Parts: sequence; C-alpha cells; structure tokens
Amino acid sequence: MPPPPTTEEWERHRTLISEMYARRPLKTVRAHMKEAYGFHATDRMFKGRFKQWGVEKNRRLKHRDSNPDELTSPTSPPLGHQFGPDHHQHINLPPPPPRKNPYTPTRSFTPPDEPVVNDEPMSDVPSATASPEPAHEPPEPSSFTHPGPLTPATTFGELTPPVRHDDDNLSADQTRGEIVRLASEILERWREIKPGDDHVEIYRTLSTKLRYEGQLRSSLVNRQLAEGECKTVAGKIVDDMLQHFHHTLPIGVLSTMNQLTSRSTTQELVNCLVDSSKKTTTAAETEDVVELFGQLARRLHHLLEITNVDESQAGLEDICRRLEDRVEETLGAKSTVGLYLALLLNAKKAKCDHRTDKKLRDKALAMARHVQLHYADEPRLVLDFDRFVVSYLSIVAPAEKEVLDMANSFYERAVRYHDVHVDAAGQAERDGGTSQHARVVYGHSCALLADCLYARDEGKDRESARGLLFQSIYCYANAPWATMANAERQMTKFRSWCEEAGDEERLGLLGSISSLIETNETRKRGEPLMARMAT
Repeated sequence: MPPPPTTEEWERHRTLISEMYARRPLKTVRAHMKEAYGFHATDRMFKGRFKQWGVEKNRRLKHRDSNPDELTSPTSPPLGHQFGPDHHQHINLPPPPPRKNPYTPTRSFTPPDEPVVNDEPMSDVPSATASPEPAHEPPEPSSFTHPGPLTPATTFGELTPPVRHDDDNLSADQTRGEIVRLASEILERWREIKPGDDHVEIYRTLSTKLRYEGQLRSSLVNRQLAEGECKTVAGKIVDDMLQHFHHTLPIGVLSTMNQLTSRSTTQELVNCLVDSSKKTTTAAETEDVVELFGQLARRLHHLLEITNVDESQAGLEDICRRLEDRVEETLGAKSTVGLYLALLLNAKKAKCDHRTDKKLRDKALAMARHVQLHYADEPRLVLDFDRFVVSYLSIVAPAEKEVLDMANSFYERAVRYHDVHVDAAGQAERDGGTSQHARVVYGHSCALLADCLYARDEGKDRESARGLLFQSIYCYANAPWATMANAERQMTKFRSWCEEAGDEERLGLLGSISSLIETNETRKRGEPLMARMAT
C-alpha cells in the first residue's frame, strides 16, 4: 500500500484541497488528488485535516457539487460535435490512421509571405508562443460568435464572498488569491461560452483574437533582454493587446510571466500592463473586464513589491496551478478552448521540468482524436489542433510510441496538405493564406517529429531528426519576417545535434542560414524568395 501523505505534502496542497472541497464532494476531491498528484489519503485523513485547518463545507455552493459540464438544459438537443456524456471516463474513439514511416524525408520548403507568430504553447521552436493555429498572423482560424448565455459570475472556491482590499494592505497569499479571483471572474464573463460544448468554433477565432498575446509571448519568452529593453520590445504590443481585449488574455499573460526567467523583464512587463490599463479605451462590451484586468495588473505589481525572486516565482506557479481548476469549471471538461488554456498554464512545468499531469496528457490525446473524428472534413482545423497537442506532448513525453505515432501522423498529413496547396515551384498562391498556412504547418511538423525521433536515441532516427530539424529551420529562415534572435534557439539545438554526431556537412549549412536571414531582411516585399536548399 502506498505511504500516506506527509505533513509537508498536506501543506503544499492545502489551498487546492480546501478550494475543491468548498464546491465538490469529498469523494471527488480524493479521486482527483490521487490521480493528479499521487496523493493517497483516506476520507478519515481528509476529514482530520479539514478539522485541523478549520475548513467547513460551504452549503451555499451545494449546487456546484455536480459536474459543471452536466449543467445543460434538459430540453436542449445535444450538439453534433460534443463528446459523449461518459467521455471523460471511457474513451472509445478510433485511433489515428497507420503511418507510412516517412522518417527520412528529403523535402525542401519555402515559407509564407506574412509574419506568423510561433504558436506552440510550450515548444522549443524559435519563440515559444501558444496559439492553436497560425493564419495570417499566428495562432489562427476564422471568426465565430457562439450564441448562448454565460452562467452568472461566481466565487468558485471561496468560502465567503471576496473581500475588497487596498493593494498596500494585502499579504502575498491574499494577493495571489485576488489575482486568481480576478482572472477567473474575467473568464466567467465571457458570454460566447456555452457550457458543455467542445467550443471548436470559438477555438477557430483564437488566431486573430489572441494574435497580440502570442506576439508578446514570442517577444519575451526564451529571450534574454537587457534591463529596460522590455518596454521597447513589448510596450506597443501590450497597448494593442488591451485595445483588442479578450477574456482569456489574463491567463495567457500569467502563463507568459510564469515562463520569464528575468526579474527585471517581469517587473517591466507588469509596469507596462499597469500603465496601459490606465489609458486604454475599449468597446463598451469589454470596458468592465478591462477595468478588472487593471486591478489584476496592480495586484501583480504589488506581489512583486512584497516578495523576493524565489517567492514571486513560486507565487506565479501557484497562481497558474490554481487557475487550471477554474478554467475547467468555467469552460467544461470537453472544451478545446479550455484545453488550450490548460496547456498554457502548464507551459513552464512542461518546458523546464518536463513534468506532465497524466490526466491532462490523456485528455489532450482524447480531444485530438475527437477533433479528427468529428471534423475530418476540415483538414486545416485537424492539422492545427494536432499541431497544438503534439507541441505539448513532444516536450513532456517525446520518446513514447503513442506520441511518436501522433507526430508522424501529423507530419504525413502536413505533407499531403502542403502538396495540395503549394504548387511545384513553391510559389505562394493568392488563396487567402492557405498556401502560407500549408508551409507553416509543414515546417512545424518537421520540428516536432524531429524532437520525437531524437529522443529515441538511435542512430538512424537521429540522422532523420537532424534532416527534419534543418528543414524546419530553413522554413523559418527563408521567411521575410525571420530574425536571428528568434532562430537562434533552434539553430543552437541543431548545432549541438550535428556536433554530437560529427555531421560536418549539415553543420556547415548554418552559415548559409544566417546569410539567408540577412538577405531576406533586406529583400523588398513581393520579390521572390531564395532558392531551395538540399538537406
């Protein structure tokens, strides 16, 4: 029998356990802690801790004890693209199609004509930006407004209504709680969300809705900025981001802050958020949530003032962890948008510690199969969602066969999609960005499959991985918006792989990559791109 939790483990999870118990049955709390954290405790142990902590069941929230995903109208017909009611317990979807083993591709590639912000939520690609699909900018898709009411704003996890405090009087723990509450309240006011749906149509809009948030992440994460440089790099982006405010924006910003390693960059970003929130004027329908975001920014500023580096970093990690539950409560367990936000909140854990929540990983795989099954007639959507999921899985579990198979299947579909939408000469067709999108997806599929193959630690697979990674780097380098700052991370990885294997031939191509970026930076827009390079 596994050993019971230690006192330190109880205290580490105290806030989460107390919040969950306030709105869920003890049986649910115990099961979640066991599955997600390996927390083996009996009902008697939990009750003893609740008594010790002075935690009582909030009877006013009894209606929240049921699964929020089940709170749908009994008279409403089921939507065509919803998971079955027991999907979270029994996954019975067909597996991806068998792969053809394209592990030694020789394909060349020409990138798109428009700048695309890298959209991986926590990837090793040049700039770790998260967005579902890259259209003319980066995340991606079209536009959609889903009718349907939003459930009234609540105080999930609060035993009593939130108390308004002056910023200067808040402790670090109170400040973190306020930040979680404000981000949750902003998300709950998103009136386009219909509980119980898979939200695929809303997921499509994230490319344009979150383009500035994606640009912010790619500008700051995985880059070492000099002191004072953050405002220059991100000031205008922050202004645009708040001007086009989206209800998921606070979660994206908190995820970005959690991934930053520079204290000065974090402080400067928070100052930009505070200053911009004071002067931003938005449409009437978002005025109230922008005001709430201003409060959130001031709470972040206060948190940095009263904590040291280690404390503030631990505080941001705690905020992201607590928000995961709030996202699922608000959007439902079947929401593709909810999965997008959950993976954003897990970005640092995945990238830095290579840790993954088994429940979250299984959910990502299941939702990818759901999209493949129900939206098979929309190859662009399937590709973009697969890319989003594989980006996460290739970091936390690249060597596992199931992940390799999914990355390989994604690569094969990307190749077919590229062949259909890009002509033999590789010239961009003016087709509303489809050929641009095909090139971007192909480039990302090369990088993701390369990571999975390299993790297998076998000679032949690693040789294929080097060829694939070069294809991905070349795709980016040949784009008119390419910069050395964003390409350097992948180039460093490629250089390391080549030096380890003594691959002098490919190693010598890095100089050509640098020249290619410099040439395309001076190329006039509309002129033909450079000729392809062999790998």
